[in-house]
Amino acid sequence: MSHPRVGAILAGLASQGIVVIHRGLGYGLYDLNEDHVAVRAVRQLFEWEAEAADELVAYLRRAIASRSELVRAALLFGELAWGEGLESDVIEVAVLTAPDRQADVRERFMGLRDRFRRRFGSDLRVVVEARRRAVELARKGRQPWRRIADHGVPLYRTWPR
Repeated sequence: MSHPRVGAILAGLASQGIVVIHRGLGYGLYDLNEDHVAVRAVRQLFEWEAEAADELVAYLRRAIASRSELVRAALLFGELAWGEGLESDVIEVAVLTAPDRQADVRERFMGLRDRFRRRFGSDLRVVVEARRRAVELARKGRQPWRRIADHGVPLYRTWPR
């Protein structure tokens, strides 16, 4: 999250007494107020959030495996995969397929987007490219393919070398 957004959230939690601010010269440290009635629920929310990412990945792996006849490889990319926080509510997946199957893959994944949104509250963006073309684009340093090749999280098979 951006610094101003985090600051606003922490200020809201502090105004409700859920967190306590310890101010220093040019900084502030935030601690959960262990005496606050909501702290147990906040901790459970943090635990759930960590588990939700694992559940999301498992869900995508199952969904892709059920469409495996069309998929040569699939990788999670973007903010969630690259640990950059989650400013947007879009989960991004790169799917590599045969050149003549791209339209089929797009069609098969279209129905998954609505189910994914209902389950996780996030939009699913599926980027489809022919395997050979994606490798070529990555080798030329084209984004996002270079970064997907280097840092994408495999959901089904790995980036072709």
